[in-house]
Amino acid sequence: MALTKWETQYSLGDPEIDEQHQVLFEMTDRIGSAITSRSLNMTEALAGLMMYASEHFHTEETLMRRIGYPELPLHRLGHAAFERQLMCFALQIHAASYQDWDRLATLATNWMSNHVLTGDMDIRRYVLHSR
Repeated sequence: MALTKWETQYSLGDPEIDEQHQVLFEMTDRIGSAITSRSLNMTEALAGLMMYASEHFHTEETLMRRIGYPELPLHRLGHAAFERQLMCFALQIHAASYQDWDRLATLATNWMSNHVLTGDMDIRRYVLHSR
């Protein structure tokens, strides 16, 4: 369940956000691979993803405010929805089966593909225009 690897074409033009996106790609890919091989402490992996995603969302939303990104409220809703989905997994972590972990990997991979590679790309032209 490998996610597309980071490529420079995914850059938003903001070094901090681009670096965070690269880390999120790596974290998501590691989680997917580890779930497939059943070789990861999922409690730690989920906690790490939740903390890093929250930090990233704060940074990204701050950038969007600074550059006057008009879709910030809608984008923020997408961030909040993903955080809620991760929290639901965290609340059920002790009762989770491997099938549940597969759903988590699919959720994270789909979110990276749909949100970062699609939704975040719209931010790029505002970042470039703000320079």
